[in-house]
Amino acid sequence: MAEELFGGQDVGATPSYKEQAYRLIKEAILFNRFRVGAIYSQDDICKELGISRTPVREALLELAAMGLVEERPYSGTFVRHLKASDIEDIYNTRAFLDEYAARQAARLATQEQLDAYSDYKDTYGQNYCTMVALMDAVTSTLTSGAVVS
Repeated sequence: MAEELFGGQDVGATPSYKEQAYRLIKEAILFNRFRVGAIYSQDDICKELGISRTPVREALLELAAMGLVEERPYSGTFVRHLKASDIEDIYNTRAFLDEYAARQAARLATQEQLDAYSDYKDTYGQNYCTMVALMDAVTSTLTSGAVVS
């Protein structure tokens, strides 16, 4: 239906304000534009980004759930200092999720996709091929409407 209404254009291509705020704040943290331990007010972040409070608040809540920032009542938001154990937890979680995604992609892949993976692997090597095959399988699964159980 949406395809008919919007002439076949990808209607999901434009990120929401919350997604934009999330990406911009996360990049500011990762590239040290937001300093560890410094306190930032939501109003200042909103003004800097040119985005209203609700999407910024939602983005900060998501970043807080990830452990990158912490909200301090009546003070603002501050960037957390990550300890070695925090970083290890993040990598372990990521490894678990990557393995799960790869298993699901392999389970759902067609023979054609598996053959393409084999060809990529022979040409470019294991790491590159794992990434390409995983992305292809996940993309085709999502676009086909298949549900992962």
